[in-house]
Amino acid sequence: KVAAKLNLKKYLLLGKNEKKSLPVSIIADSVEALLAVIYYSCGSKIAKSFILQHWGEYIEYANSSKDTENYKAALQEYTQGHDLGLPEYKMTSEEGPDHKKEFEVAVCLMGKEIGRGRGKTKKEASQDAAKSSLKSLENILNIKTEKNSVKQKCK
Repeated sequence: KVAAKLNLKKYLLLGKNEKKSLPVSIIADSVEALLAVIYYSCGSKIAKSFILQHWGEYIEYANSSKDTENYKAALQEYTQGHDLGLPEYKMTSEEGPDHKKEFEVAVCLMGKEIGRGRGKTKKEASQDAAKSSLKSLENILNIKTEKNSVKQKCK
């Protein structure tokens, strides 16, 4: 969208076939190259200003969208940022008939279970488990530990 708004296509040297059906990868590469030129030629302040000017509406949308809650990513960022290692996701149960399955996933950190989650898909269960794990870590780090929050070992 930004490449179209900037009309980058007219500045690209392309072969006849490429002009007819311009691959998304070439458009993405051209936008990336433009940002690199601005950053290295003008500095980070100008590059930031350019990004906000042309991507601002998309950034705002992404930040305000409720669909962007990715608890797995948040958990991984937190654990890596605090040198706790990577969380491991383990399927603990799968119940119900094929058309109506329910999955349960456990999250382990440093060999200890820190959360569990359930969902209609493995992805949903993993997200729920990550959300539960973030709450557990918050409680542990605020010294609000509950019994069994980190006691069960992962196999």
